[in-house]
Amino acid sequence: MDAYAQIVVIVAVGLAFGLCGWLGFIALQALLNRLAQRPPQQPGGQPLMTLYYERLIWGDQVLDVEICQYTEPKNNAIQLWDDCDPFATASVNVTEQLAADEVAINDYSENTGVLDALVSNGIVSAPTRWLLAGFALIPVCILLLKGQET
Repeated sequence: MDAYAQIVVIVAVGLAFGLCGWLGFIALQALLNRLAQRPPQQPGGQPLMTLYYERLIWGDQVLDVEICQYTEPKNNAIQLWDDCDPFATASVNVTEQLAADEVAINDYSENTGVLDALVSNGIVSAPTRWLLAGFALIPVCILLLKGQET
């Protein structure tokens, strides 16, 4: 269901609820968001391929970890979810093709501390090397997850 059709359905059902319109609107929107989980998007708008899920504790947050692949180059990606909502992208897609078990971690700016959380939760190894991307040093780690493919 595209975004326009989803909005039309939400508004129509919300109006049908009459006096409880807002409550129905909010409940239906939450339900549709849960049912229509879209794959995470990289900045170019290209969808990532989902491989499998795990759990992560980062500070006071308990998050779902989605291991994906960027579309070009096909490097591993890590998307963090809070319930059904995207919370953060823990990886960054570098221009070089990484090894099949490597992932580049976005541990700067708003993601500061995510590398420590990923290492302490057994998601990735400590950095094995570093890449320079612009003004940032990007840690490259080994993915340690051996989850089930979805």
